[in-house]
Amino acid sequence: MMENFLSNNLKYLKLNSLWVKASTIVFFGSALFFGGIASLYPQLVENIFYGYFTEIEQIGEQVFGADPLIGTVMLFWNNLMASLIMILFGIILSLPTLFALSINGGALGVLASFMSFQGINPIPVYILGILPHGIFEIPAILISGGLGLKIGYQLLFPPSSANRLAALKTNINHGIKLLPGIVILLAVAAVIEIFVTPQLLDLAGLNMEHN
Repeated sequence: MMENFLSNNLKYLKLNSLWVKASTIVFFGSALFFGGIASLYPQLVENIFYGYFTEIEQIGEQVFGADPLIGTVMLFWNNLMASLIMILFGIILSLPTLFALSINGGALGVLASFMSFQGINPIPVYILGILPHGIFEIPAILISGGLGLKIGYQLLFPPSSANRLAALKTNINHGIKLLPGIVILLAVAAVIEIFVTPQLLDLAGLNMEHN
């Protein structure tokens, strides 16, 4: 059964691999772009990302201030809703999806620049504070983003073998097929972020808030 599950997910992931690659380029390209801009115009970038970081801080206070099990569920649910929005709101010409990928990826670059300004080496913080859960959470984001990009693009430019409605139905079906894998990735990420990441940061003496 597990073999069939993995095979099915890999099948649909391969069918959408081009769009996942596009999502990856937008995400990490935004990290590099906004990280570079933040080093030149820190106040401007701080204003752009102020709302995002404020929201993340509020979510963090709720999640890490709750019982760990409840916090895990809250974090998982928040990330799942964000992933579903990236997929389904791709119907609006992919614009919400592009925005979500850009702001989430850009935040990684901005955070690194801001830490550097404060004399904090971002590398150990990223390795211990983001990488453990990020290796599960970021692929879920990239897959969701890829599906959203594909939905929006093919509504504008449907493939020659199908009309817009048929393309939308096919892409929604692909999203449904890939959703269980996204759910598992986000669930594992939430468990690690709540139970493992804080311990790693404490052991390294990096007692700072993380996303």
